[in-house]
Amino acid sequence: AVCSVHCLALELRMAHMWQGLITAILIASLLLVYMSRLEYTSVVRLGGRATATGAPGGIPASVLRSATASLSTGSEVMRPAGTSQAAGARDEARGATPGAPSAHVQPSAGTTQPAAQPPVGAGTRPSDAGSGTRLYTYDVPFRELQISPKAEARYWSLISGPTPSSFDEGGLYQHVVIDLPRHLPPWRPPPQMERQSHLARPDESGAAQEEVFRSTKEVLFLLPLSPYHLCKAVEYAERPYGAIWMQKKGVLPISMAWSIKDAYKDGLAKHILTCPTYERALRWLYTQPGWRAAPERHVFGFIMSHLPRISLEVVARGGVAQPWPVYAEMGKGILVTAEDRRGDWDAAIECGHVVLAPYFSPDFFMFDEAQSGPLIAAKTELASSSSAPGVACHRFDDTGRPNRWYCTDVGMRKARTIRRAVSKALDELSLKSHLNTTHTETARTRQAYANLDALIRSKAEIYKRSTFCVIPPGDSAITTRIFSAVASVCIPVFLVPTRFMPFPLSVDWAAISIYIDPLKLLKFEMAPDAKKASLNMRNPLAIMQQLMEKEPARVRAMQAKLSEARWHLLYHDGNASAHYTGPARTVPSAGAALARELVAAAATRQAQVGILLIMHFSFLIVLSTLMPAPPRHWARNPLSPGHSTSPIVAGT
Repeated sequence: AVCSVHCLALELRMAHMWQGLITAILIASLLLVYMSRLEYTSVVRLGGRATATGAPGGIPASVLRSATASLSTGSEVMRPAGTSQAAGARDEARGATPGAPSAHVQPSAGTTQPAAQPPVGAGTRPSDAGSGTRLYTYDVPFRELQISPKAEARYWSLISGPTPSSFDEGGLYQHVVIDLPRHLPPWRPPPQMERQSHLARPDESGAAQEEVFRSTKEVLFLLPLSPYHLCKAVEYAERPYGAIWMQKKGVLPISMAWSIKDAYKDGLAKHILTCPTYERALRWLYTQPGWRAAPERHVFGFIMSHLPRISLEVVARGGVAQPWPVYAEMGKGILVTAEDRRGDWDAAIECGHVVLAPYFSPDFFMFDEAQSGPLIAAKTELASSSSAPGVACHRFDDTGRPNRWYCTDVGMRKARTIRRAVSKALDELSLKSHLNTTHTETARTRQAYANLDALIRSKAEIYKRSTFCVIPPGDSAITTRIFSAVASVCIPVFLVPTRFMPFPLSVDWAAISIYIDPLKLLKFEMAPDAKKASLNMRNPLAIMQQLMEKEPARVRAMQAKLSEARWHLLYHDGNASAHYTGPARTVPSAGAALARELVAAAATRQAQVGILLIMHFSFLIVLSTLMPAPPRHWARNPLSPGHSTSPIVAGT
C-alpha cells in the first residue's frame, strides 16, 4: 500500500496524468475490495474519547446514525420534555414502519417438519424495524448438524413455549430468536439460490451468491438458534446443564474468570463457551454466502459479548493461526446482550458492534389498574429494595490489566457495602418519617431456588405497591430488577449511571428514573450517628420523601411516562395490547425496540466504511500534494537514447 501511494504521488508529480489516473483507479479498486472486508475490532483512545478503530476521527456514531439511517416509526418514541418539534421528528424517524408478515422458519430440505416447530413470526403483525430493512432468517439444516428429529422438536418446543419466570438470560436468548421475525419483514434471495448455500469454498456459483447478499444493503441476518436452548435440547436433555441457579435462570455455564484468560491467550481456540452442537451450527453459518458477503450484518444473542470481541481482536493481531476460532468469527457480527463487561463497551455500542437489550421479566410484574386499582391508591409504600447481600464486581474495566476483575464505577466496585447502606438508609427513613419501606434479601441457596417462582411473585407484589424502587448495583450494572420495577410502574432509583441502560432510541431513562450518587450513600453508611447529627448529614434516600411531599405532580408525571416506556422493555407477542393505554398506533414491545436498535447499529457499521473510504482518498490527495518534487531527470522519457531505466544509475 505504501509503494502504491508513493507511485501515485510520483506519477502525478511527473505530469504523466494518464498513468496517474490508471494508478488511482487501481488503488481505488484495491481499497474498495479491502474496505468491504475490513472488520472494526480494536478500540483506541482518540482525544480522551473511546472510539473504535475505523471510526473516523472520533466522530460519534450517533451522528452517523442520524445522517445515514433513514428509519421511520410505528410507535411513539419517549423523549425529554422540551424537545423541539424538529428533534422529535428526528427521533421518530429512527422508529419503525409496518411491514409485510414474516415468514415461518422452515426446516432443512429433505427433512420432515416436526410438529413442535413454532410459526416464528406468524400470527402477529410486523410493527417496526426500518424503512426498507428486512430480515433473512437462515434455514437451519438440523440433519447436517447431527441433530435428530426428536432433538429438533424438543428445541422448537422450548423456543415456542412459555418463558419460565426466572429465565432472565434465557428469556433474552429466546426472544431474540422469536421476536425479530415478528418485527422485521422477511427477505429471501432469488429462488435459484435458495438451496445452493452449503459451499466448502467460493466457486463461481458461490461468488454470484455472495454478490447478491453483498448488494442487498438493507438486510439483517439471523441464525434462529438460541445457544442455551439448543444445548439444553440436544446435549443436556437428560442431565443438568450447569449449576442449579444457572438452570433456573437459563444461563450458559461459562466461567468468566477462565474464559477471559483463554480469550486473551489464544482467542478461545480450545475453549467451549456453549456446546459442540452450537459450535457446529456456527461453523456451518461461516460457510454460507451471506456470512462471507456481510458478516457485520449478522445478529447473535450472546450474553458474554465481550468474549467474542476479545477473541476477534486477538486473532486479528495475528496471535492465532488459521482457521480462526469459532467465537472470533462470531465477533464480526452484531452481538445482542444485556451488558457488555469489557471496559470499551461504550465504544463498541457507538460503533454498532454491540446492542443492549433488557433481560426477560415475567408478565405478572405488570401493573394493571383493572386488577390493582388506580395507581395513586395502589402505591401504599414509599420505597422498596430487593437484593442479595454477597456480591462482587464481575467486570473487566481495567485497560492496563484487562483480564482481572475491576469496575470503574464506584457503585459496582463497592456493591456489597452499597447494598448494606441502602438497607440502613431505608430503615432510618421509615423510622424517622413513619413511611412504609421494604427491604428484602435473597440468597443463591438450594432452598431459595426450590421456591424461586413463589419468591419472584412475592417480589412482584412488593414492587406493585411501591412508588420508588431502589436498584442497588450487583456484580455489574444491569440486573433483572430494573425491568421488573419498570413493569410495576415503580420509579427506579439508580446508583449507577443510566448510560448502561438499553434502548436509548426508545426510552428516555432520565425522564423515568432518579440517580443518586453512591458515594453519598457510602459516607452516610460509614458515618457514626453522632457525626450525622453534628454535621446535619441528610439521608440520601430522603429525596424520595421530598419528591412525594413537595413535588407530587412531578412524581405523577414520571409515573405516566414510566407506564408508557415500560412497554418498550417488555417482551410480548401482542396479546398484552388490551392493557396498553399509550398514544402509539401500535403496541410497543422489547422486540420492536430491539429491531430498531439493530437497524441503527447496521447503518452505523456501513457508514463507517463509506467515511473511511473518503478519508483514505483525502489522504492520498494530501500526500501527493505534500510529496517533494522528484529529481528533474525522472521527468524525462526513460526510454529515450542515453537514459538508463534505473533511477540510481541516472542519478550518478
